[in-house]
Amino acid sequence: MKLQKTLLGLTIGSAILAMSLTTAQARELRLAHGMTVDNAQHIGLQAFADEVAKLSNGELTVTIYPNGQLGE
Repeated sequence: MKLQKTLLGLTIGSAILAMSLTTAQARELRLAHGMTVDNAQHIGLQAFADEVAKLSNGELTVTIYPNGQLGE
């Protein structure tokens, strides 16, 4: 039983390591809303986008589409 848990842990750890090595490229998250850019929620989303970019060292970016740019 202990060997099975150890093998399971090693397998999961290896899978996570492999995924992190293959996904080292930059990624983009797109957020859309129907509010104007001076709305408090948009300002909060912009702060979120800035923090995500900072904490991920630019590997993850958040693009915000305000004013219903992507539709309703």
